[in-house]
Order: sequence, then structure tokens, then C-alpha cells
Amino acid sequence: YRRTQNPRVTKFFYGIMGSQRNQSRKLEINKTSQTQFILWMCFVPFQSFYKALLQNYGKQKTPQQPFDILKQETIIGNSMLLVLPIILAQIQEVFVMKEIRQQFLTGERALFQGADLKIYDTIFDDGESPLKESHNIELRNSMFKWKYPLWYSDSISVKDCTWFDMARAGVWYTNHMVVEDCAIEAPKNFRRCEDLTLSHVSIPNAEETLWNCQDVVLNDVMAKGDYFAMNSKDMKIDGLTLYGNYSFDGVKNVEIKNSKLLSKDAFWNSENVTVYDSFISGEYLGWNAKNLTLIGCTIESLQGMCYIDHLVMKDCKLINTTLAFEYSTVDAQITNTIDSVLNPTSGEIRAKSIGKLILEKDKIDPSKTKIICEETV
Repeated sequence: YRRTQNPRVTKFFYGIMGSQRNQSRKLEINKTSQTQFILWMCFVPFQSFYKALLQNYGKQKTPQQPFDILKQETIIGNSMLLVLPIILAQIQEVFVMKEIRQQFLTGERALFQGADLKIYDTIFDDGESPLKESHNIELRNSMFKWKYPLWYSDSISVKDCTWFDMARAGVWYTNHMVVEDCAIEAPKNFRRCEDLTLSHVSIPNAEETLWNCQDVVLNDVMAKGDYFAMNSKDMKIDGLTLYGNYSFDGVKNVEIKNSKLLSKDAFWNSENVTVYDSFISGEYLGWNAKNLTLIGCTIESLQGMCYIDHLVMKDCKLINTTLAFEYSTVDAQITNTIDSVLNPTSGEIRAKSIGKLILEKDKIDPSKTKIICEETV
């Protein structure tokens, strides 16, 4: 506008600056508009300057008037150079993450609604909800020592961190979170979360943990506590070691591999669960489940696999498992001797042998179940 000395262009340029200030105020209120704002910054100034210049000089010039075209392009280019620092400043503000190092934070909501933060070697001490409603956070080598640290958060990455005992109910209503190489001592963690990954994590007090979560990945996790993973769905698990009863109650669409579950009443009321190459010990396994599949597993369970709608077992071993399959529809291939079988509803059972087979005609129709044994006892 300095080259033209034209009041119309000058007025328009200041109008652009005013629009930028208004957009900045909006950003303070609504963080989700950041990307749209940057696109606006990049596109609107050029478009608006060009439109104003055309209005100033009349109709768009033809190729027979190269000098006028060059003049327009020079004015537009210089004008864009004036706006470019503002655009770059906004880009830096949006995309460059702020770092917090070696802080000792106390008090309620210490970093409430924090966004785009890298947090290193920091302790969150006495004070609830330090990172409530946070977004795009990286935590490294940090510690949580008080309740409710991450609620209603989004896009969280945590590595080499610790939740101490009083950091209970630590992560609720949080989506898109990755937790790696962490120790979580606090109970009742991870409730109603979506897109959650835990890798190389120990949870020695996992009572009532992982409830009502969706799209969960567990890799090399150790957990100890009752009622683990109740009512969660769409889970992929590899290398889980679990000590705790009533696990996976009501889960749906779960795949488990290479795991050890010491759990009474596991997989009750579950649906579409498949377990590969794992060890499960605990009475009353899988009652009232639908579509429970066990492949290459070793099972030890008093009255295990009863009341199941569509139980599939392939290349499994049953140890000290008595009164199995009561009122279940079953397709089982067992590689060793089953101690006893009681009143399966229908299906086929293959085993090396069955120690005691109980088929009560007043309760089930024995003809609906095919029993095949390699040896007789």
C-alpha cells in the first residue's frame, strides 16, 4: 500500500489487520479453530488484496499490457511480505509445543486446559485434576501423586512416568492416549476412554481398572486386581499377566494372545472373545458368554466353560477341570484327558479320554452331543 499511496488499498490493509486481531481473540476462546485460521491467513490476504487491486486499477489487464500486470504482481508480492511475519507467528504459536521441565506443581488444576505441552521430569503433587481438559500433551519421566490427573483429555503421550497410590481414578473420559514403560500404582484407572494403548506397563493395584473403554491395545502389561476391564470392547491384548478375579466381565470383541490369567469368573457375560496360546486358571470360567473361542490354551477351572452359547476350543489342554461344559453348546478339541463333563447342551467334544461323563436325560438331550475319545477310562 506504500507503493500505491492509494487510500482505498491502505484502508483495506488495515481492515485485514483488524480481521487478524478478531481471529486471534476467537482463538483464545476456541482452540479448535487454529487450523482453519492458518488456512484463512494464508489464503484470504492474497485473495482480498488481489480483489482490491483489481477494483483499484479497473478490469483485469490483458497480456498486451505487461507493464500494468507487472505492477500489480509487484504490489501483491510486497503486500504479502508484510503479512507473512504475522502468518509465521501464528503458525509457530499453533504448532510449536511449549516445554515444561523439572517443575514441582501443586494446587488444583495446575495446568487446566493445557495444550501443546512437552512436560519433562515434573512432579504433580498435592492438587486434584492437574491436566484436566488438556490436549496434545507429551509427558516424559514425570510423576502423578494426587487424584484425577487426566480427565476429559485428548491426544496424550506418556512415557517413563509413574502414578503413585493417591493418583487414583487417574485417567477417565480421555481419548487417543499412549502409555509406555510406566508404573501405575493407583487403582481405578482408565475409565470410559477410547483409543488407548498401554505398552510395557505394570499396574500392581489394578482394582476396577479399564472399565467401559473402547479400542484398547495392551502389550506386555502386568495387572493385579479384581474386576479388570469390565464392559470394555474392541480390545487387542498380547502378553498380559493378570492376577485378579472377575476379569473381562461383559467385554465384547476381544482378542488375547500369549497371556497368563489367574482369574476366577473370567469372561462372564462376554461376547466375541478369542484367546490364543494362553494359560487361564480360575473356577467358573466363561459362564454366560457368547462366542468364546480358546485356541492352543491350557485351562484349569472347576466347573469351567458352562452356560456358554457357542464355545469353541481347539488344541487345548484341560488340567484339573471338572464338571465342564454344563448347558453349553460346544465344539471342543482337547489334547489330554478331561476329568469330568456334565450335561453339555449340544455339539461335539473330542478328547484323549473323559474321566467321568455325566449326561442326565431329564435335563438335556444326550443325542445332541457327540463324544469322541481316543481312549476309554
